Amino acid sequence: MPVIIRRISSDDNIAAIAKSIVPEEWGKDNELEPYDEESLKQIANNPDYVLLIAYDGEKPIGIAIAAKQLKPDGKHWLYVDELGVRPDYRQRGIARGLMEKLFEIAKEWDLDELWLGTEPDNDPANSLYRSLKPNEIETFIGYTYKIKPE
Repeated sequence: MPVIIRRISSDDNIAAIAKSIVPEEWGKDNELEPYDEESLKQIANNPDYVLLIAYDGEKPIGIAIAAKQLKPDGKHWLYVDELGVRPDYRQRGIARGLMEKLFEIAKEWDLDELWLGTEPDNDPANSLYRSLKPNEIETFIGYTYKIKPE
């Protein structure tokens, strides 16, 4: 059965989608937390967000979440917040397919840029992103500040 990449909308069964994404099946390196149904509904209902899921039959095997953002210089960009593939489906072009679909959407929306970041030691992700021929590769350090206690 071929892999299908679907853009999820508010017409989809968001509750079933949230339940079908089981973090333990995605490996620790994906750092995936259980998906919250209400959050997924808000993403699916927001016209500035993109939620893509790659399916093998009914099984979700890849995820991408991105948001359209406006920069202070007036440029619009697609920020890729999440991109992940189940470990048992890696090295099969799933992440590349998700990225290509995000490029299509960015062009469709007439955006200026697509941006994402990953850890310097994430060799598979960095290899994929370099193979997609970026215009620029940045080096930066990210800081996270927890506002709410866990």
